[in-house]
Amino acid sequence: NTVRIYQACFPPLMMSACVKWAKEHVDMFNGALARQLSSEDTRSQIWADCMERAREHAKLLVDVGLDLRDQVGKGVEGWGGSTGSE
Repeated sequence: NTVRIYQACFPPLMMSACVKWAKEHVDMFNGALARQLSSEDTRSQIWADCMERAREHAKLLVDVGLDLRDQVGKGVEGWGGSTGSE
């Protein structure tokens, strides 16, 4: 895991660079997720399964000290707390 390697190599005071890097990747993920789900009905099982998988992956970041759960899925229509409504 990239974050664990970073944590092992650099002091905690330098963690902000890792957080910035992770946030940039989460933003790219959100863009890809929004594109992939753009034609899917937000009430469909496929949409729900994809968003649940995104939530599960966000929990993996928490395990390494990066709580970006409120950022994963941001901007995806129909996701709570985003531009849509759930």
